[in-house]
Amino acid sequence: ASYVRMYEFFSQMLNYGNPDYEKLYLFAKMLWPLLKFDRERETIDTTTLRLTHHRMKDLGKQKLGLKNESG
Repeated sequence: ASYVRMYEFFSQMLNYGNPDYEKLYLFAKMLWPLLKFDRERETIDTTTLRLTHHRMKDLGKQKLGLKNESG
C-alpha cells in the first residue's frame, strides 16, 4: 500500500523511464483490495485471486544428471 501511495505521488513529478515500476504499481494497486489483513489471522485468503496471465520462458535443454554413478 505504501508503494502504491508513493508511486502515485512521485509519478506526477518524475518520469521514471522504467515500465517495470509502472507494472509493479498496477499489480499492487489491483492486488491490495483483494488481501484482507487482520492481526488475528495467520494466513491470507487468496481464494478471490485469479490467474489471468502467465509467461513461459524457454531455458533450453538442461542436463539433469539422473544416472546412477555406481551402475
